[in-house]
Amino acid sequence: MLGLQWEDLDWTRNLIDLRRTVAFRKGTLIVNTPKSGELRTIDIPLSLMVRLRELRSIRQAEAAVAGTEASPWLVPSLTDAAKPLTWQKRAHVPRLQAGPKLLVLRL
Repeated sequence: MLGLQWEDLDWTRNLIDLRRTVAFRKGTLIVNTPKSGELRTIDIPLSLMVRLRELRSIRQAEAAVAGTEASPWLVPSLTDAAKPLTWQKRAHVPRLQAGPKLLVLRL
């Protein structure tokens, strides 16, 4: 999920193309093709597509107000929208290990 970009969604057919994987290794962001090397397409329930469309509209409006470009990532980094969330993986580990709270992503 962290490797998804808005361009991966087919809004008319309710599909998501899984085109890339995202990893963080030795301080470097690695965006790669899936292990199989092949694109996979999955069906998405209409209710989820509606929520994703709402989320995209909110993100575009926030970016417009901030005078920046909207992130291409569905789950962008908290500090750099040009990167996916996994870029900050190590920064979140101590916070997640400090207590029983779970990190929840709402779409």
